[in-house]
Amino acid sequence: SCLALPPVSNGEVTPQHCLTDRQQVKSRCKITCDTGYSLQGSSSAICGRRGRWIYRRGSPSCVGTDPATHTPDPEHVSPSPPSSDRPPTSPATSTESGVEADGAETTTPEPKIAPYIICPSDILVNLTEPSPVKITIPPPKTNLAWGEVWSEPAWAKQLTFSVAPGTVHINFNIKHPDTDQIITCRMTIRTVDTKPPDVRNCPNSFSVFLDQGKETKVVEWEEPIFTDNVGVTSVLASQLPGQHLGKGRHVVIYQALDAQGNRERCVFSIRVANLSPEVVAKPKRIWVLCRVGNTGRQIRLLVTKVPPGCRRIKIRT
Repeated sequence: SCLALPPVSNGEVTPQHCLTDRQQVKSRCKITCDTGYSLQGSSSAICGRRGRWIYRRGSPSCVGTDPATHTPDPEHVSPSPPSSDRPPTSPATSTESGVEADGAETTTPEPKIAPYIICPSDILVNLTEPSPVKITIPPPKTNLAWGEVWSEPAWAKQLTFSVAPGTVHINFNIKHPDTDQIITCRMTIRTVDTKPPDVRNCPNSFSVFLDQGKETKVVEWEEPIFTDNVGVTSVLASQLPGQHLGKGRHVVIYQALDAQGNRERCVFSIRVANLSPEVVAKPKRIWVLCRVGNTGRQIRLLVTKVPPGCRRIKIRT
């Protein structure tokens, strides 16, 4: 932004806030002269990107057109008539550097640019690694030396530091060299963890069998293991190894919670059955008599079910 415009003698600057407030880049202010005065130079001023006012036809001034009221402007004085002792000299030509009558160059002082500091945009860090994690932020933009910048907290000026889940506010400050005014910008770094805990060793569903004459059975299993980048705070389980389970299907649920409220589960089922595999009755087999093709020959088979085209027979042993 640009500093407020200085007033123009015998003239007017519009809009009025051009004379009182800082103006944003590309702002345009109009200069006009009072009655009896004519404008020399630019009729408008534009705020440039480097915080300088741009006058496309030179600095504006209002020069009186009525000789009775005209007060010569030192920058627009006509050359005095030549004397008999020396030849007339040409008036000084107004340029950006300036050239005097004797050819010596003079430097026009540039207007001072107000110091500024602009912070980087706010940053969102999504944790995927163990906390804390190291990050590097871009430096703020300023027209003062980096040594004149300080930060709150002080370690933020290093620009590389570690962050954990939470929010950090950082102020970067500079001091106006003329007024000692503190100029501050602020940025926020928010670190979040959306990654749920990792689970390993989650059991597969399985079956167990009751012992003869028993209604429950003690069931054991290896419990799942949960890990997390910010730490697991709690694990809940619906059943624990070593419990007595009765006949039927039992669903076991483990749920882990990390420090940021992310959850992960391990779910499996246990079927408790009445009979052991060894005592399950084998199907009864029977003898059948079957005809082989169109030959008329018959064969006997020992099967568990009568095939089509065959008949059951009894065989004495």
